[in-house]
Amino acid sequence: MIGMANLTSPFYPEQFPSVPCTWYVSSPGNSTIILTFKDFHIETRYDYLYLGHGDVYTEESKILTLTGAMAPKTFQVDIAGMWIHLQSDPGLLTSRGFYVTLKATEKAGK
Repeated sequence: MIGMANLTSPFYPEQFPSVPCTWYVSSPGNSTIILTFKDFHIETRYDYLYLGHGDVYTEESKILTLTGAMAPKTFQVDIAGMWIHLQSDPGLLTSRGFYVTLKATEKAGK
């Protein structure tokens, strides 16, 4: 194992603010990043969690879009850098957000 970290939405498990947040994750070039969703609940069709590759958040680099209470148990990316972006509508309603662990491991066979 190369490293491990926890990531939560702002104020988790309380409601998060309607402010966009972006996190950048990096690991050595020959690694795999494994995300394990421990909790996920955001407002369906109004709040979104986007995951993408690279070190800059862009529409073109999105690889996964999540909303509501459905998230994969785990998600794996074989890239050295990625971003996670939480986008919330300007409404008054938000949910408890998310809690995810990130684990970087060496790619198999390396």
